[in-house]
Amino acid sequence: MIRNMYKVLLVDDEMIIRQGLRVLIDWRSLGLEIIGEAENGESALKLIQECKPHILITDVKMPKMSGLELIKKITEMGLNIKTIIISGYNDFAYVKEALKYGVYDYILKPIRESDIVSILKDVVRDIDHTIIRSINSNESEKLMKDNLFNRLINNSITIIEFLEKARFLNISVSDKPYRVTTVEIDGSSDLDGEELEYRRFSINNICEELLEKYSNIITFHDRSNRQVIITNDNEIDKNCIKLVAAEIRDCVKKFLDFSVTIGIGSSVGSIMEISKSYSESVKALKEKFLCGKGSIIFYENIQNKHPDESGISIPDSEKIRHSVMLLNKESSIGEIKKYFETIKEKGFGKTSIIQGCVDLFFILFSVVKEYGNKSIDAFPNEEEVLGTISSSETIEEIEETIIGFTVRIIDYLSSIREDKHERISDKVVKYIRENYSKNVTLKSVAKHFYLNPAYLGRIFKEETGELFSDFVNRVRVEEAGKLLVTSDCKIYEVAHKCGYKDIDYFRSTFKKVTGITPAEFIKRRKQA
Repeated sequence: MIRNMYKVLLVDDEMIIRQGLRVLIDWRSLGLEIIGEAENGESALKLIQECKPHILITDVKMPKMSGLELIKKITEMGLNIKTIIISGYNDFAYVKEALKYGVYDYILKPIRESDIVSILKDVVRDIDHTIIRSINSNESEKLMKDNLFNRLINNSITIIEFLEKARFLNISVSDKPYRVTTVEIDGSSDLDGEELEYRRFSINNICEELLEKYSNIITFHDRSNRQVIITNDNEIDKNCIKLVAAEIRDCVKKFLDFSVTIGIGSSVGSIMEISKSYSESVKALKEKFLCGKGSIIFYENIQNKHPDESGISIPDSEKIRHSVMLLNKESSIGEIKKYFETIKEKGFGKTSIIQGCVDLFFILFSVVKEYGNKSIDAFPNEEEVLGTISSSETIEEIEETIIGFTVRIIDYLSSIREDKHERISDKVVKYIRENYSKNVTLKSVAKHFYLNPAYLGRIFKEETGELFSDFVNRVRVEEAGKLLVTSDCKIYEVAHKCGYKDIDYFRSTFKKVTGITPAEFIKRRKQA
């Protein structure tokens, strides 16, 4: 993933020096971020391999591995890191030794802010120029552009520096009014790094393709993986940007099969006021909680709203509880839906809504507790459900969670009362066979059935005699075998259709289950 700031590693055996450097300098205003600290060269080397910093600021005399030894190691490894040495020893021979290994600069303790800031500005400028000179590609320019505009929207760059870097990157800037539109991937917190990067890349391509007919459009990613679009209000007014936003949303849904929510800030007079419009677009995105995923939200339409955070009472809580105790599924769901309709209509804020839903959950959980500890073990614990409610992106997701939990309670209590408890594993087996091509994990299946993952894993093993993961792999391999002999799909295509993203993992799993590789399987079937 492309980083928007140049990364700095601080190395000194004195904690007070490291802490002093953190507070002495306004790192963000220089386009820098501290990604780690180490108290000696040995620890620093591990961090360098993991975090790959652009800049190293290190003391010279430290235990285990000195600053000079660290610099030698970096040079031997061929790492391109700008190094600044800090020392209390004004020893020119020592400096000469360090310079042989490409040290960028040298500064004496006590450190003066003006000295190190001046050096850091030179380092940042050198890195900027080095990236353009040494990697003549769109990626290098994108890194610099993302860095520049992230500093702009976060109001951490002066107009002089911004205009200078904009000229360097051939970015046209005018005094015309601008507006910021921010595109957020719905459910991004549940995605792994590879999938998130794929979606970012795909959205960026769609945005650039749809916006290429306009001039002076700026697109980049902010530090929260959102696509940011800066438009000229004279060319794309409020009505036009609404149409463009709808086109972006619809294309993402149609071609990529996931949803995005779009927040749009108000128009500002100049490029240097962009941070205001950006901040408004992000505030607009927060209204997703009530507006729902896939919404297009203008800040002007929500800026005068004052949500009620005084708290939500549940006057019909006994009615909900009574319906659940009677095992009346239809009545219970109806009462819960009425509850959610009420809180939507009354304009409560997100904090109050979440607290109200937590209270409702405890009412439902109290019914389960009346059936003893064994019953409680069959459900997600309180902490898990509360986490699900708090992390929900929309009120609809919370409503779905509460209704699902209620249905699960009623089904479970019905099975106890009738003394003919249906095996959980039968439902899970059916679900896996119907969804094996998707991202089926113990956690996701437990969530689907409103069960605790550890409990589900234990019950599944007890009732089937097979580990959950082994069963999933067996089903996938069985389906893959059918496809390999009945279709013209390539092996990697079959792997993808059966839920495997990694072709090597598919091959090894296939061989583990069948005793032969997919290629050998095809060959034997053709010979048979």
